[in-house]
Order: sequence, then structure tokens, then C-alpha cells
Amino acid sequence: MTPAEHIAPWPFRVVSQVRDPVREFLATESAGGIVLAAAAAVAIVWATLGTASYEAFWAHRPPV
Repeated sequence: MTPAEHIAPWPFRVVSQVRDPVREFLATESAGGIVLAAAAAVAIVWATLGTASYEAFWAHRPPV
């Protein structure tokens, strides 16, 4: 086993530990509603905190 093979497996285990439960959740019928409700809650909180961060987010231009 090379040193790279000895180090590489841990990221794949971490990814699979996150990916598999997310896939199972998204396979359920209620997943879309839960994600939509969470996004709406985040949008409401963001809108009530002030518009400066919202405007800064959309005005941001990536470096060339």
C-alpha cells in the first residue's frame, strides 16, 4: 500500500457518512417540503436582519 492510499480513505468515509443519510432523506416525500420550509425561514430571517448583507451578496463580483 502506498502512502497516498493509506491517507486517502478517510475523506471517502466522511463523505459517505454524510452522503448516505442525505440520499435517504431526499428519497422521502416530505424532503421537498422540509427543504422549502427551511429555505423560507432563512429568507425571512435574512430579510428582517437588514438589507446590507443581501445587497452585498448580490453585488459581489468574483475576481478576474
